[in-house]
Amino acid sequence: MRKSLELFKYFIMLAPEPHPVVEYYTLTSRKDVKITKYDVYHLLVILRKSYLISRNKLKGGFLVPLPQLFFSLSYEYVNEYAKLSNIDPNDFIRASSRRRNIAWCFNDLMSFIESYGDIISLFFAVVDAIYLRSELSFRAVTLLYVSTDVVPEPYSYIIPGIESSLFERIELSKKVLSRVYSLIKDRVASLTSEYTNPVYINARNIASAAFFYVLLGEGAKRILYYPIYNPNIPDPHLALLFSLDERFVKYSNNWERYLLKLNE
Repeated sequence: MRKSLELFKYFIMLAPEPHPVVEYYTLTSRKDVKITKYDVYHLLVILRKSYLISRNKLKGGFLVPLPQLFFSLSYEYVNEYAKLSNIDPNDFIRASSRRRNIAWCFNDLMSFIESYGDIISLFFAVVDAIYLRSELSFRAVTLLYVSTDVVPEPYSYIIPGIESSLFERIELSKKVLSRVYSLIKDRVASLTSEYTNPVYINARNIASAAFFYVLLGEGAKRILYYPIYNPNIPDPHLALLFSLDERFVKYSNNWERYLLKLNE
């Protein structure tokens, strides 16, 4: 477990820029955890085949974490989009990649978007629906709920009864986020299905958890920094995705059907 955690932590801490592959292998020199070069190799294979990293060489060279890169480009795209609404997203990605000296990532990044665009749309639809677009602020409801235990009776009765609203959203969050996580695991497994050796199973789990963690971080940013949904402002997380392929919009608009298996 400790070995898996360290491999996981290394990936999620990577910035959206080129990193020497050899640095990942420095984990094998640590004395407090037994990580072998084969552990690193198996994880890098799964990450590359599932389009979660891009590598410029099969041996050595540099790698770039694609989820982190995608969201970094999304923020950049929104700033460009606000100034020039007719910018072509493909041209934008190419130009931005050249500026970052990672033009070799373009095809892999587009494969990442194609492979996970629906999941990204679903995740942020959940964040918006449960945490941002609700009539009651999730944080405000939590504050009121906690206050009912702080204020003694009979004064606590003046605090609005919000238990059902709070717990319903907590349970819905658990259900839909569990489904999102399962979709990620299934997608990673399908993209790496040719690797049948059992040693790759743990690498798939690490890759799935790492991508989910990156999504959670972006979801937290969305709640903290974009608390008010405004359809007239370019979305910092989804504007680039939707500009590249509008079909992903249907997942965002129908997230309940895709995650809760509701009838249309």
